Amino acid sequence: MDMKLYGYVLLFSALMVTAITPIAYVLGNGINPIALMLLVSIAGTIISFAIAYAKGTLNQVKTYFTTRSGLYAILSFSLLLYVALSLIFSYVTHYVNADLVAVIYRSWPLMLILMAPVLMHERMTKYDTLGVIVGFSSLAVTLIGGTAISIPVQYLPFVLLLLLGAFFDAFGSGVSKRYNYELTSSVFAYNVVALAVFVPLAFFSGSIAFSGFTMNTALAVLILGAVQNVLLGFLFVGSFRRVKTSVASNVLIASPFFTMLLSAFFLNTPIEPYYLVVAAGVAFGILIQQMQPKSSNYISKNRDMTIFDVTSAFVNSKSEIIYNGIKGESRALAFFVDTKDFGKAVKPSELSYSGEDCFVFTDKRPHKEVAKAEIDFIKDILGTDENKTVFIGIGKPLAVEEKFAEFKGHISGSREL
Repeated sequence: MDMKLYGYVLLFSALMVTAITPIAYVLGNGINPIALMLLVSIAGTIISFAIAYAKGTLNQVKTYFTTRSGLYAILSFSLLLYVALSLIFSYVTHYVNADLVAVIYRSWPLMLILMAPVLMHERMTKYDTLGVIVGFSSLAVTLIGGTAISIPVQYLPFVLLLLLGAFFDAFGSGVSKRYNYELTSSVFAYNVVALAVFVPLAFFSGSIAFSGFTMNTALAVLILGAVQNVLLGFLFVGSFRRVKTSVASNVLIASPFFTMLLSAFFLNTPIEPYYLVVAAGVAFGILIQQMQPKSSNYISKNRDMTIFDVTSAFVNSKSEIIYNGIKGESRALAFFVDTKDFGKAVKPSELSYSGEDCFVFTDKRPHKEVAKAEIDFIKDILGTDENKTVFIGIGKPLAVEEKFAEFKGHISGSREL
């Protein structure tokens, strides 16, 4: 399957999963929130362990807890999403329905777009900004009291708590995109951290007793343990690594609309007017962002070059060299020039580099462990054809940028000869 199409398939699947999870929390609200999350983390740890074991990736878990960047990435994502956000969901659904949880929590992608320049060094365009404003406005108007589309006043404390959870999700998700790690082992690590938190928390809070456990609770544990704590990790991280943050964020804002439909069907929850407002705002936000031309998504230190972050092309690479090259804070970057701009003095062998901090090559003479599908995906991201030569650098971003500047200077110099 085409890598870009695959990213959108993952994104749509993530959309459906995020629509289901608020309903699962409602099903599990018959027991203490901490007790529910203890059971969910146990299920998630067992399932994710089995997957990582089958894939042979368990040996990579150790590196996450022995390096500073790995520890920061794993703890940020797991503590904010697998622990704090899950507890907020589990608590709030004792008092409000799944629809309200979904529509308020879904503000996190809007927050993420605003964080993208800082956390992920992604450039925000005017289309991104306008799309965010439109999408966020559709949510904001539902918080104005005294109108036909207002959220009830008694729900406002829970709205604030859900907005805090949205912030946690935005920050943790931004960190997960900035730091690249193998998915099966990192999802297992997320669940291990959550389990390590919930076991003592349940013990010292007296939540070990599971009074009120029913078949609905068991179903909730299964859905949240398998779907939220494992499957969603693959779908969410996989889609965000392949699709532009602003587009993915706006698409996922639509999940409350699906939650509304599912909740009405399974839980007989009435459809509230503010869901229609949010759905309309999301549709316009996505349309606005789809209108933008292809542009750089990377904030470069070198203002004279237009550089693209193409790390997403290699997230499924089976090459150890490539994986190690994009692991952690390292990236895959690219820029392109007109092939006709090359002077006769430039030899193909002079357009590649391999060093300790990075390695650079072109689409015309790719690295031996880079697949053709990966090159094609990069050219699609950049919108280039055979008349362009694409330089691809993998490794430490600053080192890659320096080599890019050196190659560009070499090409410009040869053209003047």
